[in-house]
Amino acid sequence: MGFDISDMVLVVSIVGTIAFALSGVMAATEAEMDWLGGVVLAAVAAIGGGTVRDLLLGTTPVFWVEDEWPLIVALGTAVVAIVVIRVQPLADPRRTAL
Repeated sequence: MGFDISDMVLVVSIVGTIAFALSGVMAATEAEMDWLGGVVLAAVAAIGGGTVRDLLLGTTPVFWVEDEWPLIVALGTAVVAIVVIRVQPLADPRRTAL
């Protein structure tokens, strides 16, 4: 009752989607965008590379249209990150301790 390779690929995909969504939110925060800009930038950062890959390979529909979990994970991550940064600005990872 262990993990097979497809489970490991799914876990890595989820972690990568969360990481890229967080980087999008951080970039939006640095650019002083509002919450909508943060959500959009998080989604673009999280699913943009795979979308370009699918379009270049001619794979239609793109991966997040067939299986919507990457978009849901990216949007959920963005909302949680924006709320955390708004409620507790010191949680912003770009801040350094003096």
